[in-house]
Amino acid sequence: MDETNLALTPMNGETGFYRQVADLLATARQNAKRQLDNTIVTTYYEIGRMIVEREQQGQKRAQYGAKLIEGLSEYLTEHCGKGFSVVNLKSIRKFYMAYAPPIGQLPTAQFSLSWTHYQVLMRIEDESSRWLKSPRLAFCCAAARTTISSS
Repeated sequence: MDETNLALTPMNGETGFYRQVADLLATARQNAKRQLDNTIVTTYYEIGRMIVEREQQGQKRAQYGAKLIEGLSEYLTEHCGKGFSVVNLKSIRKFYMAYAPPIGQLPTAQFSLSWTHYQVLMRIEDESSRWLKSPRLAFCCAAARTTISSS
């Protein structure tokens, strides 16, 4: 064993301790990613709600949605950076419309998937198919992720 590797070799059975610290860091990173995913999805849901309410202004149908989204896209891109194209904002609006509670019910949305997963699910036209139970939903999303990454 050469001397440069000697300094990196755990002494006195410290390998278990090192592994515990590494596992703790890995868990913290996973939790942070999940929290970030949840924050992004919840924020996009709220942005979608704001867009729909502004477009409709109390009406059943929007009157000037395209101009609102184009203007918002320009503003957000200038002030917040990339990621707020017209296409993305329309997707955010669609997300809210797909997962908004029926009229008269309070919103109880708790999101457990990433934004990418919800984008894939929104492609499913049949609304009832979108509302699968968790195990099948996770399977559907895993399959979709494989499809997306191979495209």
